[in-house]
Amino acid sequence: MERGITIKFSRHASLDYDRISLYLTEDVYQFQAEQNFSKAIEALLGNLTAFPRMGSVYDNGRCLSREYRRINVGRYSIFYVYLEDKAVVEIHRILAGMADHTIFIKDETQMYDI
Repeated sequence: MERGITIKFSRHASLDYDRISLYLTEDVYQFQAEQNFSKAIEALLGNLTAFPRMGSVYDNGRCLSREYRRINVGRYSIFYVYLEDKAVVEIHRILAGMADHTIFIKDETQMYDI
């Protein structure tokens, strides 16, 4: 019997999600935008459990010890690693599309179960 894919969030990804949600609701008063963002992330997580390699391989010009993947959700980029041997997708960052991603993508961060 095949194991299901588990999704884990890094501390940074959890903070990114919270900051984006707060920004949309408290800074720009876009409650519908926040709901759309949350629904899009939820749908993405469901898709990743079925298709963990769906994102494109992220190449930032540096040697990383893992193969990071990137998926765009609206104005945001989600960076993750698929650990096939453990059947785990680790979400590492959720960043605005215009951010300099090379300074944010790191090899090692603590993961949290969701």
